[in-house]
Amino acid sequence: IFDIPFLSPRLYQFNSMRHGNSIHWIKADTINVTYNPDKLLLPPVNFGSWEVEKVGNQSKITYRLCTDPGGNVPLWIVEQANQYKLPLLLIDLETYAKEKIIP
Repeated sequence: IFDIPFLSPRLYQFNSMRHGNSIHWIKADTINVTYNPDKLLLPPVNFGSWEVEKVGNQSKITYRLCTDPGGNVPLWIVEQANQYKLPLLLIDLETYAKEKIIP
């Protein structure tokens, strides 16, 4: 669930598939009503991928996303939300990765 100020919360559900060093996802169209008891808005478009590449002794992560939050949301609000949420997502990813490092 993404809860962005001034917008109704959205429920993002998707199916994912791993292919080599990448993960691709697309929104799930077959959502059982029991998984959405609050009848949150389901975005009409949501797909993307993560890809991890080895570059020397470091890793390069490429994140691709195509989404439409649904409803009547001005583009500038969507862009602001992405600028706010993406850095938080990357910080969460870094925190998770550091916790999972095997000595």
